[in-house]
Amino acid sequence: MRRATPFGVYLRNPRSLVDRLLKATGYDGTRAVSFRSGTKLLKAAPLSDYELTLLTPVVVCNYAACAGNGRLAGLVTDAVELEDYCRNRDVLDLVSEFEPPAVPEELLGALRNLMPRLYSAASALEADTVARRADLTISLVEYTLSGRVHRGACSTYIADRVEPGSLRFGRFCRSGVGGVRPALTDWSLGTAMNTATFSIQTSLSQCSAMVF
Repeated sequence: MRRATPFGVYLRNPRSLVDRLLKATGYDGTRAVSFRSGTKLLKAAPLSDYELTLLTPVVVCNYAACAGNGRLAGLVTDAVELEDYCRNRDVLDLVSEFEPPAVPEELLGALRNLMPRLYSAASALEADTVARRADLTISLVEYTLSGRVHRGACSTYIADRVEPGSLRFGRFCRSGVGGVRPALTDWSLGTAMNTATFSIQTSLSQCSAMVF
């Protein structure tokens, strides 16, 4: 059986989450900050450059190194407790529970780059090629933790925030065992690139599985 070729959807974080993050940290969103890919206003950089809705042990360890919090320093020494803490939490949870660094550059330096979300096409690969269409079925992710509604970045981006004709996605090639890398061709919704035009039809449904 041929393995499905994944499609990567390029997303943006919700403005509401970025605004709440700035409020929780007390940072000035109009401040220009220098980071990995250049200089932007602080209120703009987290929208498209940094992972906010997924928390990993590496991010928490990076944050602990610059936050100087004793309780957090103890947490990162226990691998089991650290994994449990990261489960279903996001960056806003982290900065709300543990005081953030004094300067925003240290927080940004602790975070991961915002990466495309990979989905397998719901339609057959041969049908995609002939019809030049990729059908993706994406579950809408929403759950409540610590009295706050958490929303999956990509599923809610497609459901609520993407502008018609502006969804960017690319076909990804498999690289090694379990790895993927972007193909040479990148597509925008309804735009012809490198002789192929693809569109995405999404079906959003509530289900228990979390696909971010």
